[in-house]
Amino acid sequence: MKKMYKRTTAIAATALMLAQLVPYSVFAEPGQAVNNNKNSLIICPYIVSETTYQNLNSSNAAPTGTDADEDQAIHNGTKYTGTTPMTFSVVKVNENGSPVSGTEAYSETATQEIALANIPDGYYKITPNNTTTEKADGTNFKGAESFYIELPTSASGNINRNVYIYPKLTDNKDTTGNTYDPEQKVDPSDPDHTPNKHSLKLKKTLSSGEWSETTPAVFDIYYKDDLGNWVDAGDFQTDAYGVIQVDGLPLGTYYAVEREAPEGYLLDQTPIEFNLDGSGDISKQVKEFKNDKKLTSNKVIDVDGQGKNYNWTITTDIPSKADKLISYRVTDTYTATLTDVAIVSVYAGSTLLTEGTDYEVINGTNDKTIKIIDFTNLIEKTQLTINVTSKIGSGYSTGNITNEASLKYQYAYTPTDVDNDGIIDDIPSIPEPVIYDPENPNPGVPTPTPIDTDAASDSFTPATIRISNVDDNGVELSDGAYFVSGCSYHYDIENDNDGDFNIVTLSNLAPGHYSIDQRATKDGYYIDRESPKFIYIDKDGNVFLTNSETATEGTLLTSSNNTIVFHNHKTAPGFELPFTGTTATIVFTIAGIGVMGGALFFFIFFKKRDKDEEENENA
Repeated sequence: MKKMYKRTTAIAATALMLAQLVPYSVFAEPGQAVNNNKNSLIICPYIVSETTYQNLNSSNAAPTGTDADEDQAIHNGTKYTGTTPMTFSVVKVNENGSPVSGTEAYSETATQEIALANIPDGYYKITPNNTTTEKADGTNFKGAESFYIELPTSASGNINRNVYIYPKLTDNKDTTGNTYDPEQKVDPSDPDHTPNKHSLKLKKTLSSGEWSETTPAVFDIYYKDDLGNWVDAGDFQTDAYGVIQVDGLPLGTYYAVEREAPEGYLLDQTPIEFNLDGSGDISKQVKEFKNDKKLTSNKVIDVDGQGKNYNWTITTDIPSKADKLISYRVTDTYTATLTDVAIVSVYAGSTLLTEGTDYEVINGTNDKTIKIIDFTNLIEKTQLTINVTSKIGSGYSTGNITNEASLKYQYAYTPTDVDNDGIIDDIPSIPEPVIYDPENPNPGVPTPTPIDTDAASDSFTPATIRISNVDDNGVELSDGAYFVSGCSYHYDIENDNDGDFNIVTLSNLAPGHYSIDQRATKDGYYIDRESPKFIYIDKDGNVFLTNSETATEGTLLTSSNNTIVFHNHKTAPGFELPFTGTTATIVFTIAGIGVMGGALFFFIFFKKRDKDEEENENA
């Protein structure tokens, strides 16, 4: 929930603002009251060390409204005595800190003490604009050092219109200059090579590799002002190396939030925290941030399938920050042409997922949706693979068959409450992730807009093949029998609707590799010595006669109506015992039984004779 700092009364606003003065180095000294509703403001800037700045708090620097305020300023810092002019802008604001339109702004330049007169009563925002800390491109972060005050001030129960304030500022320029790379480690004991402690550096990388894109990423950089309002310091664009470096910043905490991702990559609005505390700690000032490429889905018909089971493979991208997913669904859409559609398996990388635990299948009228339940299975994986099987419905005759799949997902940052006060959640313009379940919608939760990838589709044309066996003269023979891989055993039969008793016809075959082995032929003929034969059917229904089980190139059979021909040579003349064909099986079976019966007869006969002879000898 976004925090709003509303002041309902001037008293409440005054109390809060005065309470905020200390951390932002503001001290007020009461002056003699003048009842003309006009105020004078004298700004006496003090320069404090980075260590002192970090140690200021309400116990050691609380304003008293007396001359002791200046004593506190002297104690904590040194009055600015430089020769470079320093400018302070004074802008009237409302109780929320927003500028009041149509009012006069005040600005004065001086080297040490700045005096402004005839300022009407009201709330004012005072911002130092020291040119020594300006970036060359005009970036101005001095707003991070701004503070608020109400005129007239109140101290010890008095109304004070002649106000002295002692803002304490740090020197935001290091000895090496603000263009020094804060990532480079140097010897801090050497004052001429002090690390740039007033810079933040953001290094962009991409999930597809190091930064190589010409399309920049754009970031907003936020900080909190004296009233607790988030201030957007403007947008910053990555350079040709994917780097953003902002120099000359006051010490404090900053957050970079991506507003525009590189083209082709996911927007990731995870706030990136930079903590400039004067320590020169590289890990606090330099951050890396990776963008995932936009997710895509793909669907193809498997060309290693066989028979009348049509196998499909769906693959979808998984982002490298899978822990940021709040929904992930893959939908397989098909027409009535396909029936018996089933999800066979789901893999995240090489890990087999379990239905009911890792994912669930939602059955629609003409689609199936695979909904991921446990996102931890996707972490450090790059691809989800879904294997689908189907058949062709009975009403199909001819034509192309298309099937498609799409991915729908929600991708957002997971808020981190770094200060137990919702500081990151509270940054404006960043949507908090809302898990929305279409199957169980919550009326109180706004429906988010999930990202729907383009549907990926593939198609195929089922093939029909004819298997023929002929003699040496090309005359069609009968009694052919064949084993077709993936399609079992097939004979010449009268009711196979191919119009030819001597032809085996197989229709609606899926793309893939097939082997065809001739098992029988007409009596008096040998089985083809080149059996088995190999064919490959592509996605367009083309049939190729190949020379191996894995080849995808060969002789296109379209001109012969996809007919695979086996050549059966006649056995030797005068030797009519069929060595082939279905009759051969019967003949050899009967002959075998006869031989075994004869052998049994002689075994019994000789056994009995031996017994008779043995009895005669013993008589």
